[in-house]
Amino acid sequence: MFKGLVVLASVTLATVTGCGGSNQNELDDQVIPSMQQNIPLEVFITDTFIPREGYPNQLSHGELVLQIASGQHSFELTPQNNVTFHRSTSLFPDVLYNQPSKTSVINRSFSPSIIDNNVRRDIDGIAALAISPLVITSAGNTQNTCTPEAAEIGRASGLYLPGTPLYRACDMAMVAAIDNGEDSNWIVVGPDFSFGQKPGAVLKHRWIGAPYNFHLLDTNFQGTSFGAPFVSAMAIEILQKIPSITAEEVAEIIFETAIDMGEPGVDEIWGHGIINPEGIRAQIIQMGY
Repeated sequence: MFKGLVVLASVTLATVTGCGGSNQNELDDQVIPSMQQNIPLEVFITDTFIPREGYPNQLSHGELVLQIASGQHSFELTPQNNVTFHRSTSLFPDVLYNQPSKTSVINRSFSPSIIDNNVRRDIDGIAALAISPLVITSAGNTQNTCTPEAAEIGRASGLYLPGTPLYRACDMAMVAAIDNGEDSNWIVVGPDFSFGQKPGAVLKHRWIGAPYNFHLLDTNFQGTSFGAPFVSAMAIEILQKIPSITAEEVAEIIFETAIDMGEPGVDEIWGHGIINPEGIRAQIIQMGY
């Protein structure tokens, strides 16, 4: 399926650039160093970056997400170098307009409950890019299932408060991408066990489970917010090993190598199953990289 990928003869080292000058939500960029040279890559962490009480060293939620995406806090992950991490509080950072030559990654560790004008703008903006980024979003931690009925509630206009039946049952950014037929470069991340939000009929084909628990110093962190950057870290590894691969092909590798759970194949409880780092690395080697 991935035949015909061309190996690049040379690699240009990544540079650090400013994030979209007009967007006041963009923060400083950071290059994460590591042990070996890889293909330069742009990664966008869209999150909150205000120091949070109870987090070690006054880390923000976004900084912890960035650290996991860079390969930290899990023995299953391999830190990659030559990666420029951009911090943003919007799903669609302006800087993406200036990155047309290489597949990039957007990690979004939060989920909207309704499709509003901001969500539609972001989805349309991503779809308009010449080269699709890989968008990885967290599903949330509620015990709902994304049925067609739940998705319809999220599509409707109006205010839905916590406690409303089926509220927060779906990641509505993902639903909006599906509605637009622009979902092949999206992955939605649930937990690596059956507790929590389930893909249901609507999200199951774009869904994968990932580690839910992370430990930093004496603090335990739980949530799909931290599973999403785990998947992003594996996507970064794929993108840096395989030249010219598309976002859609990266998602395909992640889905096809997943550990199947529940009913055989894709199902409404587990989606494609649980992410399999060793299976992904074996697939990369099998492809000749």
